[in-house]
Amino acid sequence: MRKSRHYFNQTPLYESNFTMLLELAPAIANDIGINRVCLHHPCGPVMDIQVTERHKFTTVVRIVTQLSDQAVIFTNPVLLVRIYHDVHVAEVIGYQACTRFEADYPYPNEQMLQPDEKRQVNQLLNELLGNYQGRKIRRRSIIDNTL
Repeated sequence: MRKSRHYFNQTPLYESNFTMLLELAPAIANDIGINRVCLHHPCGPVMDIQVTERHKFTTVVRIVTQLSDQAVIFTNPVLLVRIYHDVHVAEVIGYQACTRFEADYPYPNEQMLQPDEKRQVNQLLNELLGNYQGRKIRRRSIIDNTL
């Protein structure tokens, strides 16, 4: 007998990611040549948001959070996020070396991904962005016309 699966509605999480991302880096939503924004947290971590693709209704950004200069134990999280401007959602499409997440995975599996890996990487983005919300952060926008 096959166990029935319960799928979580991830839309509220995607909407929250969109809202927080554009509140922290509003310049990336505009097509004015700013393709990179660095956010400096008061406690040290730096979040680097770089536009890698820009289309009519979507933008793909690469987010690298530098946790520490001496990141010997932890690797700095690298997320690839697609922003859908028309529906106001942002979804993680890549994390470290993993791309194209399925809604769920059988467990155990070859890659040892969690059954709800897609939800977890989007929750990670939400928590990383939430760490910068309401803080006195320094923003630095970089103009780059290579896209």
